[in-house]
Amino acid sequence: TAYEIYQCDWSSDVCSSDLERLLATASAVAATADKEIVESRGHRVDGVSEFPVVVVDGFESLNKTKDVSLALAKLGCSSDLERAKSKSIRSGKGTKRGRKYKRKKSVLIVVSSDASLSKAAGNISGVDVTSVKNLNAAHLAPGANPARLTVYTESALRELEMRFSEAI
Repeated sequence: TAYEIYQCDWSSDVCSSDLERLLATASAVAATADKEIVESRGHRVDGVSEFPVVVVDGFESLNKTKDVSLALAKLGCSSDLERAKSKSIRSGKGTKRGRKYKRKKSVLIVVSSDASLSKAAGNISGVDVTSVKNLNAAHLAPGANPARLTVYTESALRELEMRFSEAI
């Protein structure tokens, strides 16, 4: 034959991309601890006292939207929640294809297990809730812009430490 058959070792490619994905997530988690990087992404964090924002495990048991918004306001995230309420009309053909409005991203809440908090916080515009198991770089750096304002629970931080210490 004129061309040689090329045998690819897919196992090494899959392993390297998994490692790259894990390193990207670890890098994005590290960026959430720097106030300057979080501010450069556009978040309003004047009221937040320290980074990363860590709350007690009882935060996961909140099941009312009102309680979650009050807790986030006490943490100093109220100005960022106001920023995320605005929506703008997308330019281009996306408006005709079901993507008319653009909304800003606000606080990401990382929990150890999805509980009633995901339902309660899902009604606040811009707020997302994810578990440590489902956490990835797309959650932490939407639009490839690192350092989203992130709130971790204590048990979520312990699970994150275990996840990254085993793999790296």
